[in-house]
Amino acid sequence: MAEEETPTLEKFLNGAVKKGIKFYGCKLSVDVMGFKKEELLPQLKIIEAKDYLKDATSSDIQLFI
Repeated sequence: MAEEETPTLEKFLNGAVKKGIKFYGCKLSVDVMGFKKEELLPQLKIIEAKDYLKDATSSDIQLFI
């Protein structure tokens, strides 16, 4: 990656945040997998599926992983 001058993951995420990209995590998935908030990215907002869908229907672009 260094040879291609590809940004590190941290720089990539910081650039996305500066551009107003929002990061959401599924509450059910987080609960089922047993993640703790302190284990996740500080920019990540945990939301329920109904809230994601409400926001997604009015968004220009979305990426669901």
